[in-house]
Amino acid sequence: MWDVVVEFEKALDHERTLALQADVDGLASIQEQKRALLDKLLNSGAPAEETQRLREKALSNVQLIRHLVACLQGLSTPAGATYNAGGARPSGMPSRSWGRL
Repeated sequence: MWDVVVEFEKALDHERTLALQADVDGLASIQEQKRALLDKLLNSGAPAEETQRLREKALSNVQLIRHLVACLQGLSTPAGATYNAGGARPSGMPSRSWGRL
């Protein structure tokens, strides 16, 4: 039982490291291992407090990965024009920062 808890925690720690390094390929490759370990963990009879702790760690990783995805999307999507050729702001929804600090 404890072996799978330790293995799953190591996988979560590795996943966090990959996310902090923005290693998208590494993140993709670890997902199958995590799924297999999660199945073992759920069938292991590990104490609820251990599974809850690992769940919180996994959710923290999910938030980190979502932030990474948002950053990567921002880098890959060209920014829209803030002014047109005549010097006016484009029409549409105003930004929260237009005219305000």
